Amino acid sequence: MNGKRVTIPSYRVRKGDHVTLKQSSREIFVVRRNMDTLDRQRPPWIEAGDGGFRGFPSRGDPPLGGDEFDQEIVRFLLNEIREDSGLNLEEDRLARHKLRIAAERAKIELSTRDEASIEIPLIGSNIFGACNLDTIITRDDLERMIRGFVRQTIRLTRGALGDASVRPEDVDHVLLVGGSTRMPIVRAAVMELIGREPEADLDPDLAVARGAAMEAAVLSGAASETVLVDVTPLGLGVQTAREGLVRLSPRNTVLPARARAVFTTVSDNQRRARVTVLQGERPRAEDNVLIGSFDLDGIEPARCGKPDIEVQFDVDVDGILQVRATDLTTTSSEMVTLEAPMSIDDDAVTEAVEQAREAELERALPGYGGARS
Repeated sequence: MNGKRVTIPSYRVRKGDHVTLKQSSREIFVVRRNMDTLDRQRPPWIEAGDGGFRGFPSRGDPPLGGDEFDQEIVRFLLNEIREDSGLNLEEDRLARHKLRIAAERAKIELSTRDEASIEIPLIGSNIFGACNLDTIITRDDLERMIRGFVRQTIRLTRGALGDASVRPEDVDHVLLVGGSTRMPIVRAAVMELIGREPEADLDPDLAVARGAAMEAAVLSGAASETVLVDVTPLGLGVQTAREGLVRLSPRNTVLPARARAVFTTVSDNQRRARVTVLQGERPRAEDNVLIGSFDLDGIEPARCGKPDIEVQFDVDVDGILQVRATDLTTTSSEMVTLEAPMSIDDDAVTEAVEQAREAELERALPGYGGARS
């Protein structure tokens, strides 16, 4: 269960916005930054209406939340110690642990104050004796450290909006999730891009937990009013005889989904066809992830290219894929169920999309001869 699946229901209950959401369609954008975990940032685009929620494209990247911010502060403090006392504590695990705790406290404090004091007695020792850390870090200091991470967040945000073909001015609500979104630089950057003040009455630390409890209630049957569906992280398709990929269901298809395409044979009197299901964004079959394969038997003997073989994908709201292949002449049919093709972590999704884009750019270069990228 990912963050976006459970954030919106939490917001809905908090706002008490049942009537409004049922009367009209609302566009909601979520920026999620985790303060204390190594989870992934996935800013999704979500439409709310008719009492339910529909997921649209999402973008992600390796951890961009509070853990990375803490590490930047630790590096800052290590440099301070090195300059003041000549100590190099890079490999001192106990000292780094103390610095990490102090860094997290300072980061939280700087969300509401202009400066934070950091005092750590007996952080180390040199030839003159024990050394203490006593310094002040300002909000300006912290914002200089994390400016690159904030720019990356905005780049991902623009990408998610672009994938959904939505302009920033079309957004009705902006939700910030995760403790690090309390930081003024994060809120200001999102507000500058979207042109709308983020919602202030949703506790960013509790949004996911509250929503997860609500989603659990729905799954257990204890509640039925809130409905939220997801999207496919990567495209789904079948391999062709020329080792290519024909994509039936593109990336970010809203679930549940059904897609079909008609194929044919590659040799005369062919009685069997192999259906190979792949997941990914690359044009060559070998560059994508194999989900499963099966054979369709009983094809009517005919000349190459004459039979019509329909392949149909059905993906349910839980991401379970059913694939059916049917000879439209004989009605001979085979079906397989493939488990959890949607369970891919965000690093893998981002890597697959970026590799596909790089390959597309490479193919556009003059003199490209089809070499493996």
